Amino acid sequence: MKIRAALVQTAWTGDKDSMIATHVRYIEEAAKGGAQVMCLQELFYGPYFCQVQDTKYYGYTEKIPDGPTTKLMQETARKHGIVLIVPMYEEDGPGIYYNTAAVIDADGRYLGKYRKTHIPHVNGFWEKFYFRPGNLGYPVFDTAVGKVGVYICYDRHFPEGARALGLNGAEMVFIPSATSRGLSMHLWGIEQTAHAIANGYWVGTINRVGKETEFGPNDYYGSSYFADPRGKIVAQASDKDEQLLCADLDMDLVREVRNTWQFYRDRRPREGRVPVATGAVAVLVLGLGVAALAQVSPQPRQAPPLVTRSEAPAAAASPDRPRVVPAAATAATPLAGPTALAILALPAGTSGARLSAIPDRYLNDPPAARFRVPVPVRDTVGLAVTDGPPVIAWSEGGVWYELSSVRLTIPQLVHLASALE
Repeated sequence: MKIRAALVQTAWTGDKDSMIATHVRYIEEAAKGGAQVMCLQELFYGPYFCQVQDTKYYGYTEKIPDGPTTKLMQETARKHGIVLIVPMYEEDGPGIYYNTAAVIDADGRYLGKYRKTHIPHVNGFWEKFYFRPGNLGYPVFDTAVGKVGVYICYDRHFPEGARALGLNGAEMVFIPSATSRGLSMHLWGIEQTAHAIANGYWVGTINRVGKETEFGPNDYYGSSYFADPRGKIVAQASDKDEQLLCADLDMDLVREVRNTWQFYRDRRPREGRVPVATGAVAVLVLGLGVAALAQVSPQPRQAPPLVTRSEAPAAAASPDRPRVVPAAATAATPLAGPTALAILALPAGTSGARLSAIPDRYLNDPPAARFRVPVPVRDTVGLAVTDGPPVIAWSEGGVWYELSSVRLTIPQLVHLASALE
């Protein structure tokens, strides 16, 4: 199956309204040319203001999906029957801002959003002044053209998220950016083609063009491109001029390349991790309220099915930091054994991305397992200690669910509890 995809690189016009109008025209042009999916550049309706630190640029924020630009793009997608990836400056609440991309299906439905995970704070890229790190993990969206993932600008320097997108099912990944001539130019054609190769998916990466002199020295070098699952650049735009770039993507290449290289089959995420030594540790025993000593082997047991259920009530979450609290036991369909001993509770609303802080050495399954936690978790995320190996778990409506593909020994749990505090 082939799909026609589009990227557009533009220069800052000087105001938000004209930037939006320019991009709507490019979307119409792309659709007339047969494009079925299109990605806009990072923070598409504004300048890249992160070269300076000034609170007035908070004024570029909008709600997603309830803001006017998302609504306009939903109408535009519906009108032209095109899937849109729309990077914007999101306000989640007063003073809570993210660098975000909304994903809209070809029928105009809002499918969800990705929030930029890795936030730089170096000369010329003072992004922590403007954005919180993303907290939605690495979602993949089931669109009219296939499974789409998004990575944003500085994210591209980190292979872990690119791999998570692939493990989560992405067939094409769009990477909108705003990057100037200099150090990154050498990496531009390397890192993102490497993501395509390592994960066997299509990459469409986009960069703005022109100079935004009111913010300091910069020269955005465009060079947006599509790379196939073998890492070959099949279409590339100018390094100076505004341009709509379209390419036909053969989606059958995803399966063909993955069947040829088998990188996912042959990966060994457990190798090279630092083992945690066996030792005596104190654990909270349910119902007794006293500490007991346990000798625990660091070797994980065989994991049960992915999700099991227990009618245990949710543990109270700490508003400030995680803490170990008792969890009710149940005789029927236990979480991961006859008795649930303790829960390491995290604040309500914690998402799968919060758990991504767990060091890889604590995991004995692919790190992507972490991102199967519902986002956002409505009640509590925790680490459950049972008579079996401790497990990551969460509660919804008083029902505990176990992410049993992630296993920890009790010494590891105690180490992790200390690290999270």
